[in-house]
Amino acid sequence: MSNTGKMRKGQIDVAAFHGGSFWEKFKYDFSRISELGHTIIPADVLDAWYPPAPAVSQVLRKHLEHIIHTSPPARPQSLIKTISQTREVPERLISCGTGSSQLIFLLLEILFTQKDLAMIIDPMYGEYLHVMEKVVGCKIVSHALKPENNFQVSLSQLIKDVIQHKPKVVVIVNPNSPAGTYMTRAQVQEFIAAVPKNTMIIVDETYIEYVGHHESCETLVDQHPNLCILKSMSKIYALSGLRVGYLIANASITKSLILRIPPWSVSLPGQMAAIAAISNWKYYAKKIEKTHKLEKLLFRELAKLPGLVTFPSVTNFILCQLKKISASLLIEKLKDKGVYIRNCDSMSKQFHNHFVRITVLDQESNNRVLHAIKGILG
Repeated sequence: MSNTGKMRKGQIDVAAFHGGSFWEKFKYDFSRISELGHTIIPADVLDAWYPPAPAVSQVLRKHLEHIIHTSPPARPQSLIKTISQTREVPERLISCGTGSSQLIFLLLEILFTQKDLAMIIDPMYGEYLHVMEKVVGCKIVSHALKPENNFQVSLSQLIKDVIQHKPKVVVIVNPNSPAGTYMTRAQVQEFIAAVPKNTMIIVDETYIEYVGHHESCETLVDQHPNLCILKSMSKIYALSGLRVGYLIANASITKSLILRIPPWSVSLPGQMAAIAAISNWKYYAKKIEKTHKLEKLLFRELAKLPGLVTFPSVTNFILCQLKKISASLLIEKLKDKGVYIRNCDSMSKQFHNHFVRITVLDQESNNRVLHAIKGILG
């Protein structure tokens, strides 16, 4: 366990580090986006390798002119209703925003003050630490996952840490990015039962569909007022460019969010695409099955490379430890080959420039990533 620090005044304009550095290569020229997957392999972001369901593209194409010049509903009621029906969650518990990032910022500012203590998992998606540390300025304590345990959460130790430190909020990304590990629904339930009822538990389930809807804890929120579930529709549903996310939380939090989420936060294309995507789950289930096959092949080949240690993953990305070269040097060499992967330093202070995350893409792109890394590592 370690304290990760507090915000200093004047730091709130410092952005969290994310992938997508290929945009720098493009010099932010949108006309070059068709090069992705050809001259550029974007394995540093976790966007889906597949397109959205055909129904998504069809509805957008059919109504494109009207969609562009028509204001969306101020609040996305149809989308909320669709989420409620498909995920079996009461509408009163659902809030939608411009991607999960907007909801993360708003939610954490509602829950915290500078005097409060928050607990995060280390390693973990860095946006949470950024908001807590640089925006809210609360105190932070981390529950460290270790490589010798494949970065898997020890439930008993996590419970002990919460009881010892008494944080106001615990944040769990499940499955974890960048580790690719996860806690089962039963384990999350055990955790909820074991920690104090006044401990708010935030579970980010952006990648939960990779292990199945049945592992989601969305339906537990109505029974546990101290549980919040965050979901991005970017990754699984292949809607990253449209920025749609939703939060399931108790009614008091939902009411507070309604006061803070600006009207029209979810664009009309975003609302219509999200409804079409949620309503076509069979398409995505097949793509997830294919992704697992691609991940197993990529994992197997990466594990053969010298000086590279791979960690098991249930998601569309693989965490790797570098033994003979720094992450920053490997990444720079790969950029020369048009291949982009993610340095994980911003997601953990224990990585020390020796861990990278590689996104699972289509077979041709995966082969190019492997060939490029192999050429550097020998």
